[in-house]
Amino acid sequence: MPRIGTRSCIARSYARTTTSQPSTPMAPPITVASEQFGTNLRATATTTVPNFVRGAVVPLTSIFQALTPSLGLIGAGLLVGVVTIALAAASIAMLDETFGRDLDFVEH
Repeated sequence: MPRIGTRSCIARSYARTTTSQPSTPMAPPITVASEQFGTNLRATATTTVPNFVRGAVVPLTSIFQALTPSLGLIGAGLLVGVVTIALAAASIAMLDETFGRDLDFVEH
């Protein structure tokens, strides 16, 4: 039987995922995406990022399931996790700094 604290955490977690507010882990990628684009494309980029994150679940799960027979659950999870984090770190390293840059782009 779960304790009261566990039930409270589960209820708060469920309430957070069912409301229209973004959960805390999604806030930084959404903010970074919105800062990379000018005023005209900012809303489109900001709303597209969560969809890319959701869409990445399918290939990552497929790769994990393909690696599980040969590497086991822990090995496949570690490999997929390490490769994913390495790709994320490389992507972050290639981003341009937007501090002090005029983000009001003019389209030609």
